[in-house]
Amino acid sequence: AASTRLYTRAGIGFTWQRLRAGERFRLYASPHNPGALELTQELSCLLQHLDIELEVTTSVADLTACSHMLLYLDKRTWTDDVQRIAALSSDVKAALAKRVHLLLVHESEPFEYMAGSHAGVKFDDLLECVDGGTPIELLQRQVYSEVAVPLKEGIYRPASLLLLARAVGDQTRTSALPQLTFSSK
Repeated sequence: AASTRLYTRAGIGFTWQRLRAGERFRLYASPHNPGALELTQELSCLLQHLDIELEVTTSVADLTACSHMLLYLDKRTWTDDVQRIAALSSDVKAALAKRVHLLLVHESEPFEYMAGSHAGVKFDDLLECVDGGTPIELLQRQVYSEVAVPLKEGIYRPASLLLLARAVGDQTRTSALPQLTFSSK
């Protein structure tokens, strides 16, 4: 697969796998994860312009046929409905048990000067807040052991979606974001 190798000033390098026209990806989005399906629709629109097909399933029975389970993290993910949270937690545990990659996507808080249309949240509030937080059994299973793809509002949204598209297209690693390597340059 074609890739692009980049280096930072600090000598940290990473490799992006290129997205190719005609590619097809399959993703699981839990019906118990508020906003996840809407995000896959947003992503699908971007990928259509690149002639890439995104197939999304909401059936946990199809989980092992997917390259990733999308876990969309916003202020609604771990709050409000105890039954929905238990069902989402069960879906995440199933993905981990079946070794399906968990693709974390974090809806960041909008900048102060922007009106946000999404339910952005500080990442710390996903861990523990007054309204709830990530279930302890998921924290014990290190559900956040990987860096989440950041989603921003406004003019930054297309770039955020492109980062997500590249993460979806990365089927060669268990990491959604590029694997970092250090160089002695």
